[in-house]
Amino acid sequence: MTRPVDSDDPVDSAAHASTRPFRFVRYFSLLSLAAIAGVASLLAWLYGWQAERALIEQGEQKNLAQLQLMINQWSVAERAQVDALLARRTAPAAEDEIVGAVAQHFAQAVAGTSIRKLKTFTGD
Repeated sequence: MTRPVDSDDPVDSAAHASTRPFRFVRYFSLLSLAAIAGVASLLAWLYGWQAERALIEQGEQKNLAQLQLMINQWSVAERAQVDALLARRTAPAAEDEIVGAVAQHFAQAVAGTSIRKLKTFTGD
């Protein structure tokens, strides 16, 4: 035989409260807010990452186009200097006469642009 639940008895009300079902409706608005905020933060991070990557790629393409324009304007003597530098097996010293001439020409060619360095790779 079961005993009737007495609402004034603290033991009965605690036992009755622990068997109460979870009420999803009570927490629905807070859970929805957390889910929407989580998805929005993830999308914002992904968009920022994609935009940064696109800007870097666009900057590199612009620098490459500027460098190609600069190379197209070199004289035969300047091309010969660069070819001589690239033909060397070891890296030339910074005090080398040809390095100074190429560096000076490069500095004049990129004045007013965003290019600050020129690295050459021979493919070896």
